[in-house]
Amino acid sequence: MAPELRGRQPLERCGNSQMTPSLVLRRLKDIPRLARSEEGQALVEYALLVSLVAFAALFAVQAFGFGVSGLYSKIVAQYP
Repeated sequence: MAPELRGRQPLERCGNSQMTPSLVLRRLKDIPRLARSEEGQALVEYALLVSLVAFAALFAVQAFGFGVSGLYSKIVAQYP
């Protein structure tokens, strides 16, 4: 483990703490430091993967949202 990462707990080991704005900002400030370490490389890869999935989900909802809504409306109209 890199010396700068010692003493820090991963988010899943922090117990039942709430995600407060200050905690989110602290985690965001840790990203550049983590990106320089090998452990941070996985974090960056996961962040890219999550952003890709979020973008794909947003695109799918925009592309198919009205069509699915219209389909549900037709179904509801057929079976009151």
